[in-house]
Amino acid sequence: MEKIVFNPMEIHYDIEGFARDKHLEPQSTVCQELLRWAGPAEKLVRPRAMIKWCPVKDLGRDRVQVGDTIFESHLLAEKLKGTERVFATVVTAGDELDALEGPSDEARDLLKYAALREARATVDHYLKTHFGFEHMGRLNPGSLPDWPIANNPALFEIIGDVTETIGVRLTGKNYMQPGYTVSELLFSGDEDYDNCSLCKKYDCVGRKVPFDQKAYDQIFG
Repeated sequence: MEKIVFNPMEIHYDIEGFARDKHLEPQSTVCQELLRWAGPAEKLVRPRAMIKWCPVKDLGRDRVQVGDTIFESHLLAEKLKGTERVFATVVTAGDELDALEGPSDEARDLLKYAALREARATVDHYLKTHFGFEHMGRLNPGSLPDWPIANNPALFEIIGDVTETIGVRLTGKNYMQPGYTVSELLFSGDEDYDNCSLCKKYDCVGRKVPFDQKAYDQIFG
């Protein structure tokens, strides 16, 4: 299947909802700054995404094949067991907000993060609408030791032309630039799954679901 490209995608900031989810006080200085700069940021920001539909082959307890690439990961093998296809995905908020003069560094970073969040929601909605994904599971290289960030180049290769098409590049240590970018495998399962549920970085600003000790023990224990 050909790649699906969103370049750019139109997003609309929901600062009130973002502030609630991130436990920002509505009357705080940073929240008021977000409200002030959301309009100008919305006109400037250019989120982008690439997704590719890939076949999956079960190779055993600790190995799984996605497209033509074999990944060594018990987590992937466990979560993708019985899954026939996944979407290999890269989504970025871009770096256009670096040109926005006025907001503090903290507010600018939060506006980038909020843009990435809206862009991911747009991709999720597209997959649910066009491919019938009732529940969205997501697996991100680097969020857990079992599937380290060293797998990013392989994921980029699976998708193909990521840098040329949406401007996301890898550093020498396999981190992604621009900074507010996420790479992941998206799959449809019986229930929503997010790597956050197995991650012990309890204070992570990007946390979406609580750590699940029972699930962690079942997979890694």
